[in-house]
Amino acid sequence: MVEIGSQAERPVEDIALTRYACYLIAQNGDPRKDSIAFAMTYFAVQTRKQEPIETRIAEWERLQAREKLRWSHPRFNMDQRFSPTLKSLQDHWRPQRHLRLAPGLLAEEINGIERRHAIRLPEDFAAYLRLANGFKAAGTWDDCDDQAFQFYPLQDEYLVQSGYLKFREGVVGMDDYGICVDPDGALGSVVALYGEGRIRPIAPSFSAFIALYIADDGVLYGGGAS
Repeated sequence: MVEIGSQAERPVEDIALTRYACYLIAQNGDPRKDSIAFAMTYFAVQTRKQEPIETRIAEWERLQAREKLRWSHPRFNMDQRFSPTLKSLQDHWRPQRHLRLAPGLLAEEINGIERRHAIRLPEDFAAYLRLANGFKAAGTWDDCDDQAFQFYPLQDEYLVQSGYLKFREGVVGMDDYGICVDPDGALGSVVALYGEGRIRPIAPSFSAFIALYIADDGVLYGGGAS
């Protein structure tokens, strides 16, 4: 019921308006009326709230586009000798949308750590580092794959055992995996690291290790140290 003057009233049908229709009425109404002033204030506040959300959505879409470009950029396939290994690793990680990969390294960055520590990175492992330098938040629970493993970036601190570079860890079992970077040792072989010089052989090369990793082979988990 609405008043029409002289204290008379008449029934009026309720009309359901869309949000946009309400916005147009508020924008074109008389702000001296309380209902119009209230609606103007409401839409002004809601618009301000929506702006940060739209900004975050745009940023997320931009980051997704960057990740897609990173996977397809020809720089990551410059060494065709290891493209089957890198391609299988790409295919394994791509569906795991929660993974955030650290940007790949340049050749100068890889050469720099080799010179500082008089080590040599196996060629297939170096090709992987040019693809991705491990997981972005390695060392925390934020980034781990579907098998609860993390791949670590190339850093000085991960030369944890003589002749071996730690590059992967099991988040649940806290098992460390290292690759031999000693030019005079079994260069490129991958082992499980147990500290105090104890190791367990896993694979003769990084490429062979990736094949075991993708297959989730039991050799990654069992056995004792030597």
